[in-house]
Amino acid sequence: MTGFPVVTGLGLVSPLGIGREAFRAGLAAGRSAHRTVERKPGEDGASFAATAPAVSMCEAPVEGFDLGEHVQAKGLRRASTHVGFGLAATAQALEEANSRTLPERRGLAFSSSLGSARFSYQMWHGILSQGPTGASPSLFSEGVPNALSGHVARTFQLLGPGHMLGGGSDCGLRSMMVAADVVMAGRMDLMVAGAAEERTELASRAYRRFGLARRAGTSRGMVLSEGAAAAVIEREEDVCRDGRATLARVAVARSIQIQDLRERRGATRLRELVSDVLDRAGTSGEPMWWASSANGTRLDAIEAAALAPVQARLEKGSTRVKQLAGEALSVSPLFQVAEALDVVAAGRPAMVLAVSLYGAATAVVLAPCASS
Repeated sequence: MTGFPVVTGLGLVSPLGIGREAFRAGLAAGRSAHRTVERKPGEDGASFAATAPAVSMCEAPVEGFDLGEHVQAKGLRRASTHVGFGLAATAQALEEANSRTLPERRGLAFSSSLGSARFSYQMWHGILSQGPTGASPSLFSEGVPNALSGHVARTFQLLGPGHMLGGGSDCGLRSMMVAADVVMAGRMDLMVAGAAEERTELASRAYRRFGLARRAGTSRGMVLSEGAAAAVIEREEDVCRDGRATLARVAVARSIQIQDLRERRGATRLRELVSDVLDRAGTSGEPMWWASSANGTRLDAIEAAALAPVQARLEKGSTRVKQLAGEALSVSPLFQVAEALDVVAAGRPAMVLAVSLYGAATAVVLAPCASS
């Protein structure tokens, strides 16, 4: 195959706004979506925490979301929130792409770090408290890890291969990498690459316990967030033949596993990844704009140490998305892709970097298309 994979559509459900234009407006205005939330004992059915004190946390929820405004399907009334987010983002992305690709030549690669954890916990809590009468086959299917990919494939007739990736905060970018590989291998003509997360008290408690979540009045730790993003990936030559517009070319996409997250060793592996990506992108001229993975956790020091030796090849990293919209784990790097598209639209390449607490790192370089 010749040419490159390209992004032809992007949909967003974010704390800064629903839809790419609303998101960009919130980003440009510097409008923070952070809220102080009083997490009370026993919230979300977490009865095991009944003796724990209330904690004031910083979070960034999605507000004003109504799935019915994006997808008309009565069978989705019981779907979990993160499924609804993913469906809405996919609907936006496919509408912008406006592709006439046959359903059997369309596939998807979605990601989620938490999946439907909140939904599943509430379902099992109901079964334990109500007994057999609390069990429902229709509810059980919504709690499986790949419920999101199943709903997206069925709702939008994506009849090709479907992948559901799990992992840390970089797995949304990895879904884009997988989608690009599938398209360029000729297996599919179109892939939807996305990620979705919903806030859950179980995850909040875990991150608080390990000192990773930000408490109100402090500056350390990440602000837990939620939302979804979906990108349509196609081949550049196919899009040009149809006379459609492209948002960006996926010039380079690479992922690695970092075995040791201690600062010196982790920084060495991360520096190798960034150097390789920059070399492959062929950016020997002006420094490349990049979106940082920094989110207020200990990984920030590893990233800073890794990039110091190659700083001359990079602009100062942008952390604006996470400063304003919080950390939506797998979705945040795709929110940063939306930010990077503005740089690409101005005629410059841009890199998005994601580093996970699970020891994985992914970098994607987006570049302008000659056909844009």
